[in-house]
Amino acid sequence: MKLNLRILLVGLWLLFTFSLATWWLVFGLNQLEQLQQILAAQSIETPAKFYRQHKMLIWEGGIMLFSLLVGGGALFYLVLQTQRQSLRLKEFFATFSHDLKTSLTSLRLQAESLQEDLYDRPNPLLERLLKDAVRLQVQLENSLFLANIKKDKLFIESLEVYKIVERLKSDWPETSIFISGPKASIKADSRAFESVIKNLVHNAITHGQATEVKIAVSSEANEQVTLKITDNGLGFDGDLGKLGEIFTRHTHQSGSGVGLFLVKNLLREMNGSVFFQTSPNKGLEAIVRIPGELYE
Repeated sequence: MKLNLRILLVGLWLLFTFSLATWWLVFGLNQLEQLQQILAAQSIETPAKFYRQHKMLIWEGGIMLFSLLVGGGALFYLVLQTQRQSLRLKEFFATFSHDLKTSLTSLRLQAESLQEDLYDRPNPLLERLLKDAVRLQVQLENSLFLANIKKDKLFIESLEVYKIVERLKSDWPETSIFISGPKASIKADSRAFESVIKNLVHNAITHGQATEVKIAVSSEANEQVTLKITDNGLGFDGDLGKLGEIFTRHTHQSGSGVGLFLVKNLLREMNGSVFFQTSPNKGLEAIVRIPGELYE
């Protein structure tokens, strides 16, 4: 197991300060010894104050070294306890999240089965249940990514944009989601890229009240694919440059900003980028650029 960075820093601090204190004690004792030798060479009687200073230096130096060892040991213990507690919390959160995701998936599948059985009799409560299940799934995935955004390594592979978008359409059956343009293969992490698309579509539907989302695929640079994601929602009246700042509330109806924050950070981890602008039909437009290529 690799040493935790905090433990390493504590060790380096303790080593440095203990070495410095030891050097100070040895230097002080050497100075007193040299002074005593000079007095002896000149046949001058060593004063009693000299012996008191010598004893005081030994006692103070010893207490300082002992305090450093005790303090450093206590600091090591606290860091180790914090690390163990963090690991226990991480294990609990991972287990809890896995069980919760399994339960949500089961709930959603049962609700979809009921909706298919009652296809000729629309049920608003059932539709609301499906919407809430999708919303909870997105929020849970965002929480997992947010908790491990600096720890988990992404697995970059070749992905087909069309297949991913078509697979995610079923999450929002009441929303028209279209994808156009040439087929594209991108270099990205499957789970992370799905989270990017989910959050952008979820943001358009939840906050923009969009009923239609269009994804246009193109390539504006070599070895890079551009996805222009446009909705017909209410748009955004605030500062577009601040979209994606976590826990920044642009209006009293704004969310926490976690979704778009993860979009920016996950794309950055995959050597991509995103920026936002107002679309021609007054909705919001997200321009996503990510390594990849077009093909027919």
